[in-house]
Amino acid sequence: MPIGDYYSIISKRRIAKSIYKLLGTLDLHTHIRLKPIIAFLQKYFENSLNSQIRILEIGCGVGVNAFELCKMAEKLDIDLHYIGVDLSYKAISAANKVLLSFPSTKSEICFFHDDANRFLEKYKGSSFDLILLIDIIEHIKNPRKLLYLSKKFLNDNGLFIVSVPTPLYPKIFGRRFHNRIGHVVDGYSVSQLDSLFTDIGYQRIMYKYNTDFFSNKGCWLYYNKLNFNNKYFNFLKSLILYPFKFLDAYNNPQLSCSLCAVYGKKQ
Repeated sequence: MPIGDYYSIISKRRIAKSIYKLLGTLDLHTHIRLKPIIAFLQKYFENSLNSQIRILEIGCGVGVNAFELCKMAEKLDIDLHYIGVDLSYKAISAANKVLLSFPSTKSEICFFHDDANRFLEKYKGSSFDLILLIDIIEHIKNPRKLLYLSKKFLNDNGLFIVSVPTPLYPKIFGRRFHNRIGHVVDGYSVSQLDSLFTDIGYQRIMYKYNTDFFSNKGCWLYYNKLNFNNKYFNFLKSLILYPFKFLDAYNNPQLSCSLCAVYGKKQ
């Protein structure tokens, strides 16, 4: 199933519903950057010895990852407990709108509109097996505080799953777009990420760069050049550039504008 096919639930037009069911979200970079993360999570779910998995996501947005996790859990008969937190009221409202109609019978999903640090400071619930930090660290001026607060709620064998832009991001996506979505840094390298997590006692388990020469061209056109005020033109743009999601293969620090990594507690 394509990433974000649940958008069909909240689409009002029949054509849009059909396209979302077939292609998933039309946001190009979402497919590229989430592909390795979802592959890792799929293996994690398949190899889990527990029938219950607890996940916290800071910066959950409209719930893209939550519903992908829910689909995995349903398929593997895993009892998923997921909490998503985001500062955007609009994003949380959209996530809850999908949740109301999402065909899930086993998973427990909750979304909260809150500041990340404030949520963590007042949270009194059970600890988590995974904490997702998907494209959130680059929006925070003091990521070390967020990591310090987060690790208190991670099990001893728990993992952080992280996604960040690299320093090439502003060049590919455009400085205007980069600033508009609220990035406070230009990006992170693997060594910079390692430094952040080493400070809280965690070490890198794996990492993967995303976007190569060809997929960069698609992202450059999608986010930097073909920006229309007309929603129908933007919809058409999304369909035309959709094939670029399949052109991501040769990733490295010199080419890629996105990076994901997994961190576990130092032994």
